[in-house]
Amino acid sequence: MWTHNIRKKCHIHNGKQNHQCQECSRQFVENNRKKYISNSLKKWIDKLLLERIPFAGICRVFEVSETWLQKYVNGKYATVSRELEVSAKTPGKLIIQCDELWSYVQNKQN
Repeated sequence: MWTHNIRKKCHIHNGKQNHQCQECSRQFVENNRKKYISNSLKKWIDKLLLERIPFAGICRVFEVSETWLQKYVNGKYATVSRELEVSAKTPGKLIIQCDELWSYVQNKQN
């Protein structure tokens, strides 16, 4: 049989009541409502990031935190390859076009 020896500790940064177990000193929030982001929502966020929608706008629309979004983008950025594949170009003709430039500064006759 489990015996729960729990007491109220204090409030966390967002005002929720924090609790502490007297036996193991573990702190926790009772009835935590952690939000999990689905893969379909992540796909929508990826599309909006490609359209250069600001972080604040994405957070408001999808109700995610800016901290989560920044970590998500950093994780995406870490998976991008850092090596570039450059194909060699065949040398071609160099064409230079020059125009004549006439100046009429301090020349009232012209």
